[in-house]
Amino acid sequence: MFSRQLGLFAIIGVALVSLLNSVFVVDRRERVVLLEGLFQAGEIIGTDFAPGLHFKLPYVQSVRAFDSRVLTVDNPTENFLTQEKKNVKADFFIKWRIADTATYYRKTGGDESVTGDRLVAVVDSGLRDAFGALTIQQAVASGDAMTASLEKIVKDRAAELGVEIVDVRIKRLDLPDDMLKSWHDRMSTEREGVAQALRAKGAEEAEKIRENMQESLYDMLRTRRSVWFG
Repeated sequence: MFSRQLGLFAIIGVALVSLLNSVFVVDRRERVVLLEGLFQAGEIIGTDFAPGLHFKLPYVQSVRAFDSRVLTVDNPTENFLTQEKKNVKADFFIKWRIADTATYYRKTGGDESVTGDRLVAVVDSGLRDAFGALTIQQAVASGDAMTASLEKIVKDRAAELGVEIVDVRIKRLDLPDDMLKSWHDRMSTEREGVAQALRAKGAEEAEKIRENMQESLYDMLRTRRSVWFG
């Protein structure tokens, strides 16, 4: 009797596990691939299921889910050489999201860090080429154009990985210390020159005001003298 109950419980347990293994839930913030085979390493047989409850074959089919939201890769500050062989420091970020789930899974294994590293490598290489062809002044002046060029390059490569680039941007560009000092000294000299010109103009205006006041005072005294003495 006991063995019969134990066997019944075992059958019920296996049935429950099989039932649980035959369904999967897709969140609205996810992209999903359904795989044929064990250990989540089989052939893709379905992608991009609508949010909600779905069914699969228990044990022989598996599911991988990936974040479908916009993800950000922040690259730390790096040194880049300009045309004059001067070091500039720049950091950038990349915003991306999955565009083709099947391609994304095949090319990156669905690993966000792998995807981020590959995109960073493309932007990093593009920046090195861009800075190497420009002087520092040109690099500073062409910031928007450089960003647009980088965005086009990384978009083409991202499509190969099944992802879409939302934004690529250089966050900060730090110039060499000697150039910063030179620019600071030049700006200080220019500002001092402007200040001196303003002071000189102010002194000239003040002198004119004093002369006008003296003339007005003399006119007033002459007028009163003629009234008093006829």
